[in-house]
Amino acid sequence: MFYGKYRKNLDDKDRVVFPAEFRSAAGKDEAYFLTVTPGDDPCISVFPESKFKELFLGFSAHDGYEDDDFRRYARTVAGDSARVPCDKQGRILVPKHLREDAGIDKDVMLVGAYDRAEIWDYPTWQQHRDGNRGSFSETARAVNRRRERKRDGDA
Repeated sequence: MFYGKYRKNLDDKDRVVFPAEFRSAAGKDEAYFLTVTPGDDPCISVFPESKFKELFLGFSAHDGYEDDDFRRYARTVAGDSARVPCDKQGRILVPKHLREDAGIDKDVMLVGAYDRAEIWDYPTWQQHRDGNRGSFSETARAVNRRRERKRDGDA
């Protein structure tokens, strides 16, 4: 599980040091290659390869022919994703097209988000965090209600 947050800077080659805690969360066998994808918010999601594959569980190739939403999803998630190595210093490349789409400059915040890590432009992260502070208790209650319904088989 990915948790915690780490403020970092991209180096001159557009790499960021992926924290040791995050590399550990990725798992020993997967810590050397990660998959970076467009995030749901203005950020980049970073997945261990096995978790990235889970994004497509429950879909079949046939869905790509009949479901417009699935085609858009697959094109964005799979098409814009990249498999990136994690070097011996723990650095990963942050691809230019993903940085541009998420508005990421050099000053970044790496945020744990349960099954993935996220890379945010630091000022954007601050705005996002500050904008969600007042509604967090409401969000937490809604998530807990969903979890209870799912546990009780009502989801």
